[in-house]
Amino acid sequence: MKKLCVIGFLMPALVVNCADPDSVIFPMADYVLVGVTVIDGTGAAPKPNQTIEIRDGRFVTIRHTVPGDTATLEVSGSFVTPGLIDAHVHLPQDRELLATTLDSMLSLGITSTRQMSSLPEYAQLLSEAESIQHTRVFRAAYWAGPTYMRDDPRVRDAYAAAGHVPWLMAVTDTTDLEAALLGARESGMTGIKMYSDIEPSLVKDIAGSARAAGFQVWSHAAVFPAKPSEVVESGVDVISHAAFFVWEGTTELPPTYNHPHQWNPFGPPAPYGTVSPDDPAVVTVLATMRDRGVILDPTISVMAYLSDEARTWAVNLTRLAHEMGIPIAAGTDAALLFDEIEALVNDVGMNPLEAIVSATLVGAAVIGADEDFGTIEAGKVADLVVYPADPSVDITALRRPSHVIKGGEHVRQRKADFPVCPWLAGFR
Repeated sequence: MKKLCVIGFLMPALVVNCADPDSVIFPMADYVLVGVTVIDGTGAAPKPNQTIEIRDGRFVTIRHTVPGDTATLEVSGSFVTPGLIDAHVHLPQDRELLATTLDSMLSLGITSTRQMSSLPEYAQLLSEAESIQHTRVFRAAYWAGPTYMRDDPRVRDAYAAAGHVPWLMAVTDTTDLEAALLGARESGMTGIKMYSDIEPSLVKDIAGSARAAGFQVWSHAAVFPAKPSEVVESGVDVISHAAFFVWEGTTELPPTYNHPHQWNPFGPPAPYGTVSPDDPAVVTVLATMRDRGVILDPTISVMAYLSDEARTWAVNLTRLAHEMGIPIAAGTDAALLFDEIEALVNDVGMNPLEAIVSATLVGAAVIGADEDFGTIEAGKVADLVVYPADPSVDITALRRPSHVIKGGEHVRQRKADFPVCPWLAGFR
């Protein structure tokens, strides 16, 4: 009988045949799924009858099922996708509601999200929420000009209470960007969001400094008075709100987000009736986005809160961007992720596989983590959602997961829905 040794040290134990030092019997997988159809998040055709092995929180192998494969999670005949990513959220501020929301989001297969605003003590709130199994959160530092911080009713009280902090900052051409970015990093931020009331030259300086410091750079399409073309050319990674591209067709933008018009959550009244999504100036900006690899986060569904005209304009712009080959993310702002994904299929014209890519691989690129998340591939973090029906045929199947695995940990489905931050209750 051959002698076996167990080698532990700082790694999971390996069983080694000591008579043959080159022979290693690898440890058992933590989870094995057998006989599933894999929709891997790359846009490739679904692969039926696959076995997935997960160990130490990562995918180890994805291969064709063979006789003798033994499942540790019995889901044979099901369909699997990568964990979904909501690329644009504003989470609730209350501790209990925040925890409930993140818990329910994960139950519905949303394993990661991009939180687009910060509040006093928000880092502590998220730290407490993430201490147990919830959707992981990638956070943005929220930067705008002093006039915006002073005037916008959604932020002025929080800004006044917080003072000059790196995660909620009024920026000017005298701001020490290096120090501000260091503070943002120490506060746990992974991206810098530019909102409004920032001059084009400063938009460019912020984007360049943030990228050099290793941050993702996120921005509204129009950062009044900066036009979409100036935002794109600054070097941003992701642009939010398709409807804001309407401002590229104007000769001059309003100087601020909040005046002199009556306040509304999407800034000055937009010229949707006089500027078309296929206006040559708008198309030129989209072409620059495509050439630079800038991702569009269109937030179509939330535009229904503004007006049918705004939503229609956003849909048409997003359709054009998709046809031009611009990567499209699925972000909600203040809607449900499934509404946004279904709008990409039913209104924009994506096929279900393309929409799944938007909610997985493109979402991972938005948060700057596509090397670890977004697809079902060996070596990546094991975020996985199991469905009884095929979402590549019926995209609404994404609403009904049977199992969720996040980081190699199995999460049972617990809730049918989750609370949504009410319109105008938080930052937009």
